[in-house]
Amino acid sequence: MQQRQSRYLQENFFHPPYKDKECADCHDIDQGFKLVDKMPDLCYTCHDDFSEEYRVLHGPVASGACTECHHPHLAKNEKLLKRSGQDLCLYCHNKTDIVQNEVHEDLDDENCTVCHNAHGGEDRYFLD
Repeated sequence: MQQRQSRYLQENFFHPPYKDKECADCHDIDQGFKLVDKMPDLCYTCHDDFSEEYRVLHGPVASGACTECHHPHLAKNEKLLKRSGQDLCLYCHNKTDIVQNEVHEDLDDENCTVCHNAHGGEDRYFLD
């Protein structure tokens, strides 16, 4: 049992309040565990508000949909990402459209975040 629990802890990344069993940081325990604030304000109580950092925001960020890309509790991927590598971006963005741009012709398996910031940037391409 302990070996399985140890492996579980080693194989996953945890949101600190979840790992520390601090459910009340995000959930109102007396109200059926509903969130204590609306998204993304809840996230911004601890994390940076990207609207203050970037002129143009990525769609999910602009709409406060943090959980479109990030798990709120735990994940197999760093930063609690639901998917890794190109799979994260290609879940919503069409690869056929992307490779039509000559810059992306030899994309191979390169991670999109090597060139693009997933949260936002100074223009609509979010180039780093």
